[in-house]
This record gives sequence, structure tokens and C-alpha cells, in this order.
Amino acid sequence: MKSKRTTEDYLKTIYVLSYRGEVRCCQLAESLSVSRPTVSVSVQALIKEGLVYMDEQKNLHLTKQGIEIARAVAVKYQVLRELLINLGVDEKNCIRRCL
Repeated sequence: MKSKRTTEDYLKTIYVLSYRGEVRCCQLAESLSVSRPTVSVSVQALIKEGLVYMDEQKNLHLTKQGIEIARAVAVKYQVLRELLINLGVDEKNCIRRCL
């Protein structure tokens, strides 16, 4: 992966999307506002790092290590979101970026 932030963004997004059902690369591309080829390259890097795996139906899943990182990132984003709201930032402006 290019950076720790990129890795965290991908893992957090897969984690959040997985609560809605199966996660596909096209959903990941849409959620992160990046191209499908970018997602494909990034997902392959995450697979090599042992953070993600793809099943026979091409659905993405987090490994145990990937889940641990994604949960930690989700907690950080939630704390940041609550801080911003407490500082007076409109909740609508920070929901999309923080969750």
C-alpha cells in the first residue's frame, strides 16, 4: 500500500460496508471515490499484507489482523467525530468523512 492512511481508509471502509452485506471492489471504489483499477491494485496489496482476502465470489473479507486495525481506526474516527461536534462543527459535515 502507498501509506498507512490509505491502508486504514481501505480497511475501515471494508469494515463498515461489511455490516451492510457483501463487499465488492466496485462498492469500495464508489465509497472511496477512486477508480476500480486503483481499488484492484490496492486490494491486491492488502491481500499480500495478509489484511484482506477475496472469496470465490470475489467478495472482500478482512482477516483477523485486518479487523483489528479496522476497529482501531473506526474508534479513532468516532472520537474525532465526537470532538468536532463538541467544537461546534455541524454533524452533517463530519459524518461522511468520519464514518
